[in-house]
Amino acid sequence: MTTTAQAIDGRIFHVEVRSPDSTATSRFFEAAFAWPMVSPGGAYFAFDTPGDFEGHIAPRDAEDGADANAIAYIEVDDLDATLERLRTLGAELLTEAQEAPIGRYAYFREPGGSTWVAWQHAAADA
Repeated sequence: MTTTAQAIDGRIFHVEVRSPDSTATSRFFEAAFAWPMVSPGGAYFAFDTPGDFEGHIAPRDAEDGADANAIAYIEVDDLDATLERLRTLGAELLTEAQEAPIGRYAYFREPGGSTWVAWQHAAADA
């Protein structure tokens, strides 16, 4: 995922596609839409689409409690404050805040049942 200089709170910027065969799924989208696939290793594949929307394809994983086929990532300015607001509004946190080299994130399920990720980008180097 690309880090942005200035995050836009509430903007959907990334999609995670889950597949029981992530290699086959990545080959399909590469052939169907010419999305270039890059694999950092294993069964994960990153892609960019025209217009610079990005995403990744991953194997299905029951560990985080998310059972969706596609999950959108929403930029937030303050992950901790956002998680508290989501709890107050009735969301179920599927994970606590997780650390990644390029940010912090948490999976949540909104009251209607869909799964999302709240993502706070790591601070950009000055």
